Amino acid sequence: MKNHGTSDEEAFAMAHEGATLLERYRVSQDRSLLEMAEQHLQRALARDPGFPFAMFTHGVALEYLGNHEGAIDRFTRLAERYPEYEAEDVVYNLATSELCTYKPEGYRSAAKRFAALAERTQSAEMKALAHASLATTYSHMLIDAYSSQNAAEIAKYEPLVFQHVDAAQRLAGRARQDDWRVLEARWLSHNATGVAKMYEGLHMAKSLAPATRALALFAAADGEFETALRYSPANPDVLSNIGTLWLLRWRVDKQAESLQRSREVWLNVIVFRPKTDFPLYRLGQVERRLGNTAVAADALTRALACPFREVDDAKIAAELDRAKAGEVSD
Repeated sequence: MKNHGTSDEEAFAMAHEGATLLERYRVSQDRSLLEMAEQHLQRALARDPGFPFAMFTHGVALEYLGNHEGAIDRFTRLAERYPEYEAEDVVYNLATSELCTYKPEGYRSAAKRFAALAERTQSAEMKALAHASLATTYSHMLIDAYSSQNAAEIAKYEPLVFQHVDAAQRLAGRARQDDWRVLEARWLSHNATGVAKMYEGLHMAKSLAPATRALALFAAADGEFETALRYSPANPDVLSNIGTLWLLRWRVDKQAESLQRSREVWLNVIVFRPKTDFPLYRLGQVERRLGNTAVAADALTRALACPFREVDDAKIAAELDRAKAGEVSD
């Protein structure tokens, strides 16, 4: 076989066009390009279901679209059928897709894969990326620990975030600065640091510490997110964290401006992820607290209808019930 693993010239042409559109999407964040890329890759795989380049690139497109389960299936099948094909990139993308299910079992599986990749790879660039991805994974575990107020898990995961951020930044400093994996490691590291500081700030606020301490941590988190955006402009993951940050800040400062800034961010994220429930869920939370209960109910109803799910239905339904009842309290 030729052409990246296919003898079908039309399949190759379709996959090549899909990959080109996907690269254009990465630069512009224009969702229409992403959707066209996924369609081209689907057509390539319809002609040659075993075309490894198309399988890999289609998995990446599915992940960007928010179809994490589809991406996991695609990368798993690719690894089983072609274990030597771009093995490190396949493992990285599979682990990232598992992480993005935002479920404890996904975090555990992703952490194992990223740790094995960090230990096994001989590439400084991939090693930096694996450590940054571990920091990201542990930052999500830390969110769960703070949510359940599990002091032992907070004490476990918080240092792991910063340990792997330090490793990623150190390795990235020695690697090729124009490599995509280094740029990815940079924004992931700052984003993970921002998440850790943001939820420490929320923890401070809940523990009735002086408001200035929580607000200082929120300001530090915001600085990390803004730095992440310099490495990955308009990144919807980072924007989602900024939207959450302003909602959490409102819980401390009780200023309508904080909710309004959060709303502006969520409206932008929805453009990037219109079929994922989380941004609509957050928008509903914000609109309800602003007193716009009908708008909140509409956003939450749309969230329940989204094909790509990151939030438990029960959480969305509970927020929807409060919006329908006209409740505006936190």
